[in-house]
Amino acid sequence: MKISAVVLTKNSADKIKSLYTSLKGFDEIIFIDDGSTDKTKALCSKFGITYIKRALKADFSSQRNYALDTANNDWVFFLDSDEKVNSIFTNEVRENIKIGGYNGYYIKRINIFFDHKVMGTEMGEQHIIRLANKSYGRWKRKVHEYWDVKKPLGEISESVVHTTANSITEFINKIIMYYVIHAEENMGSGKKSNFYKVILFPLLKCIKNFIFLNGYKDGVYGFVISVLMSFHSYLSWSQMWLKSRR
Repeated sequence: MKISAVVLTKNSADKIKSLYTSLKGFDEIIFIDDGSTDKTKALCSKFGITYIKRALKADFSSQRNYALDTANNDWVFFLDSDEKVNSIFTNEVRENIKIGGYNGYYIKRINIFFDHKVMGTEMGEQHIIRLANKSYGRWKRKVHEYWDVKKPLGEISESVVHTTANSITEFINKIIMYYVIHAEENMGSGKKSNFYKVILFPLLKCIKNFIFLNGYKDGVYGFVISVLMSFHSYLSWSQMWLKSRR
């Protein structure tokens, strides 16, 4: 059974060699590129990666669903440009698909923050659907998207390793990229903001991450992550409130 691997990318030239090494065990590698200005296209050509230029237009699900429609194989695996897998993972994926019985699989993702393996907060060990037969589901939501795959679903035991950021600036830039789309998605689903949500929700999110989601186990790292997640919430609810006042 052949498997396509898909990466959504923009200006990831410095990561392409490691991504190729990580994914070369798959039968097809596709990069969907949101208008890179670096050497992404040239390097994809060098490594034999299928390169497709397509504007993101602030809709990650649309980009991923386009990839599903483009992939030549029924089974598709999605990897982000700041993630990596090893040959053990690839072999386990192939073995599970060969055995059959599932339409898709949850993937365990380990997050690395400033070279620290995160144990708590919402960035602790995650289980997300990234591998599936494309006939059984589509991606939903413009940001913080998820693959809605019809059950039954299995799980791959080997992990994907996600390097979230190597600097506060890099992390905040990601928040800035996401919060506007997140606010628009919430408004589109009928959610409304008000002064109390702008003040209260970020505070509660910080407490939830640090206390109830065990961020304290990560010490200062956990506190920094909790504050940054709170900042994301603050920006999103503020954006919604400001737009509603116009």
